[in-house]
Amino acid sequence: MLLFILNANTQTNALQVIGGKRTVVQERTVTFNCELVDNTETVNQISWQRTTRVKKDNFFLAVRKTNGPEMKASTLASSLCSPSRSYKTHIHLDVLVPPVIRVKDNLPTLADKEVCIATCTAADSKPPANVSWLTGSLADNLRETANSTHHDDGKTTTVSYLFGVPAMDIDQQVVHCVVTSPALLKEAKIPFTIQVYFVPMEVKIGANPKEDSFQCVTDSNPKAEFNWTRFVRQKKAMRSSSGYVKKQSTKKKEGVSKVVFDKTRYSAQCSGGELLCNTRNGLRSMNDKESFDTAA
Repeated sequence: MLLFILNANTQTNALQVIGGKRTVVQERTVTFNCELVDNTETVNQISWQRTTRVKKDNFFLAVRKTNGPEMKASTLASSLCSPSRSYKTHIHLDVLVPPVIRVKDNLPTLADKEVCIATCTAADSKPPANVSWLTGSLADNLRETANSTHHDDGKTTTVSYLFGVPAMDIDQQVVHCVVTSPALLKEAKIPFTIQVYFVPMEVKIGANPKEDSFQCVTDSNPKAEFNWTRFVRQKKAMRSSSGYVKKQSTKKKEGVSKVVFDKTRYSAQCSGGELLCNTRNGLRSMNDKESFDTAA
């Protein structure tokens, strides 16, 4: 609150002081105006008093015909503009605070029951922000709920929850969190790609005779890691060794690992054996086996 005080050579009963209300977004500059109506005398000085939630202070401004003082808005404030002890007006400043927006993936795993897929939060806004989800073609598959928490400093945090059944038909689909507020120049529209997480599925090993190689393929989210183990027949015993991961695909969920088998090196030492491909993605591990013959 600013207190405006004016010292004039003479005073008349017709003198009026007109202020008004100001609204500004936090951290932007606001100019206060205090208009003197029906004044016929020379004004020597204008005094302002500012009151915020945390302090009250006084400062003075020499008279000029244009605008009053400027300040950077950081909190709710009001000002008192006074031409004299008898004439003054309060100018209320309403500070709008933009929300801090964040979207969180709740990491849903493949299931047949409804869970919270994601949350969208508009934190510490003034006035309260409106938060909603734009789901497009998934409107029949998803629903939303929201709640708000009001803080002692006058700000509000609003959270919108997106619910749905984490099935493969919504995996990798894009929805949007939409936030509107008088403190924003335009609505905020944040894209979010739905991720359904699942363990490695249908681990398969396939042989490529032309390249003397084997390929291990699985589908998972997050992407799986691969580990190969080779069991060779030597003197009627099986001996194992690990490794031989040559590459993985760049596809989003499908993982591919390739192992090259050197027949020249092993054909004289063994008559064949088995390859074990083990996959793991943090949720669970899966594996598959494949036999090979060095004499072929």
